[in-house]
Amino acid sequence: MNDGNQIEQRLRGLTARQTEPEMRGQVLAAVGRELAAARVPRWRRRPGLAVAASLLLGVVLNVWVNKAADRRMARLYGPPPVPRRIVDVAEAVASVTDAETGRRFERQLAAAWRSHVARLPQRPIDYSQFLRELELPRKETRHEDSQSDRGDPGDTSDCQWDLGLDDRFAA
Repeated sequence: MNDGNQIEQRLRGLTARQTEPEMRGQVLAAVGRELAAARVPRWRRRPGLAVAASLLLGVVLNVWVNKAADRRMARLYGPPPVPRRIVDVAEAVASVTDAETGRRFERQLAAAWRSHVARLPQRPIDYSQFLRELELPRKETRHEDSQSDRGDPGDTSDCQWDLGLDDRFAA
C-alpha cells in the first residue's frame, strides 16, 4: 500500500509534455481512417440479412398456414358451435313467445357472438409457461446391477425424461 502512494506522488509531480501542433491532425486522420475501415463490407452483411429475411418469411408463412387451416376446418366441420347460454336464452324466448321468434333470436345472438369472437385478438403464446413445461422432472430408470457397466456414477445417459403424458391422452 505504501508503494501505491509513492507511485501516485511521483505521477502528481510530473508535468505533461506539450505535443507538436501537427500531431493533432495526424491523430484525427488516423481515427478517421479507422472509422472508415470499421464499416462492414456489403458481402459480410448478406448472411445476416438472409437470416432476418428467412425468419420473417417463416412468420408470414406460419400465419398464412394457420389461416388456411382455420378456413379448411370451417369448411369441413362448419362454424363453431353456439354457446349453451345463447341456446338457453333462445329457449326462454321461445317459451314466452313462439318457436320461430326463439330461432330468429338465437340466430341474431349467434351472429353477434361470432362477430365479437372474430374481432378478439388471438391469445399470445406465453413463452415463459412453455419453457416451464419444458423443464420436466427426470425419472431415474437405472438399475443397480447395470451401475457397474456404466462406470461413472454421475453418468445420466440412460435417464429418461418424464413427459407426464401418461394420463393426458387416455382413449
